[in-house]
Amino acid sequence: EIARKPENREKNKRTIIITSDRALAVLLQREGCLLMKPYNWFAHCVMVLAPDLIRYEELTG
Repeated sequence: EIARKPENREKNKRTIIITSDRALAVLLQREGCLLMKPYNWFAHCVMVLAPDLIRYEELTG
């Protein structure tokens, strides 16, 4: 739902999604997210690497 908001479209282009869930991957790719498919993950696992989260870690780390 968050990825579909127009104000997040630019953030989506800098967000990397790692998932083996094909349906989720297709949906997020349509919203402009970058996708990477892992080989050893279960379908219910998802990792999101968003610029805002990485930046937060740099500031607090």
